[in-house]
Amino acid sequence: MRISMGADNPYASDALEDYLKAKKNANNYLKSCGLNFTIVRLGSFNDEEGTGKIQLKERKNK
Repeated sequence: MRISMGADNPYASDALEDYLKAKKNANNYLKSCGLNFTIVRLGSFNDEEGTGKIQLKERKNK
């Protein structure tokens, strides 16, 4: 599973490192608790008008 993309490697972003570490810890806890879950990871933002649509992708486990 991969702003929240990047939670797999929080050290790659100095500006977001603390947030990404916390997100990684929360994701790991969720994975270990035995519940069914979906982790939604934000991609990127821009200043363009919204379309009302989203794009979903499934990450293949390594």
